[in-house]
Amino acid sequence: MLAGSAAVLGGAALWPSMTPPPAVHLVSTESSLEAPADEVWWWLNGVAPQGRSTSQRAGENTAAAVRTSFCGLICNGVDGSAENPNGQHGGLLFGNGGNGYFGGSGGNGGWISGNGGNAGEGLPGQAARDGGRAGLFGNGGNGGHAIYGGAGGKGGDGGLLMGNGGRGGNGGHGVEGNPGANPGPTGPAAAGPDGTNGGNGGRGENGGPGQNGGAGGRGGDASGAGFVTGGAGGSGGNGGTGANGGRGGDGGDASSSDGDAGGGSGGNGGDGGAGAGGGDGLAGGSGGAGGRGGLLYGNGGDGGTGGNGGNGGQGAGGGNGGDGGNGGQGLGGDGEGSGYPGDFGSGGAAGPGGPGGDGGSADAGGTGGRGGLLGGSDGSVGEGGADGEGGQEGSPGVDGNSGS
Repeated sequence: MLAGSAAVLGGAALWPSMTPPPAVHLVSTESSLEAPADEVWWWLNGVAPQGRSTSQRAGENTAAAVRTSFCGLICNGVDGSAENPNGQHGGLLFGNGGNGYFGGSGGNGGWISGNGGNAGEGLPGQAARDGGRAGLFGNGGNGGHAIYGGAGGKGGDGGLLMGNGGRGGNGGHGVEGNPGANPGPTGPAAAGPDGTNGGNGGRGENGGPGQNGGAGGRGGDASGAGFVTGGAGGSGGNGGTGANGGRGGDGGDASSSDGDAGGGSGGNGGDGGAGAGGGDGLAGGSGGAGGRGGLLYGNGGDGGTGGNGGNGGQGAGGGNGGDGGNGGQGLGGDGEGSGYPGDFGSGGAAGPGGPGGDGGSADAGGTGGRGGLLGGSDGSVGEGGADGEGGQEGSPGVDGNSGS
């Protein structure tokens, strides 16, 4: 370059200057003047000598697609942003591609030389994008890592002649299953009717989802001569999903004018409802493939790691058993009969906790990229993820109390 410069300057370069030229300082490339529509400086480095480059002005019509994709002839592409997540390609001849923003791919390197940009992290649940590829010489960019079960992005290919492939992005881990949720309470189910004239009380109705079982009806009272018994209390209804069992009805009282009298038995409490099951974990995402190394020389990129499956959600708690009903009272005849109370009702069984959700399945790691024909090793296969664990069973309810 020095020799060429001297040749260009010729004899004028031999004449010394009497006064040194003033120092020139480049303060800014910005200007209030518009750049000419046919300016060519942008093609060198993306900056025009007068004002903004054509690619920066609104309403540009000339080579718009090319000028927004590439930064120029010799320049590095800018990184992606929220407005444009993809990294910009490097110069058409030389330059590195820009890195991608969230959900964006990496820009490609220059056609002759330049590294590809790294892809940005994937958006939730979506596959991550690929890393930028190199031109003739250069390394490929890394693929983006995924989140929440998305697949990892592929690593960019190395230079066509020489360069290493980019690493594949990791697959996203699966989302954990939702915990079991019992339906909200809607009030108890209908109670059983009471017995009359020594008749038994009716059974309470079973509750719907999230609804407590209905209470058992009270046994009917009885009176008369000889042996007399009161009516038995009705059983409580079973609780719906995650709800409590109904209380057993009390036994009816009995009285005899000249004989024995026994109170009616109390009704059993209803069983508590089983808790709602937890949600299943979601599957993990696959790892991205590694980029290919240079055709002649270069190592292939390693594959990305597969995502783990999400754990299952915990089951919801079971409902409590209903209390048993009390036994009725007996009043025997004067001097000849005796009275005795009825048996008490048993408490209802506790509802079991809801089952835990199943764990999500894991996914495989990405394949490694091919190495160069004359030199370079193949990339390694990424490790597979681990399956998610099953969720814990919900807590059981409490058994109901026996009547008295």
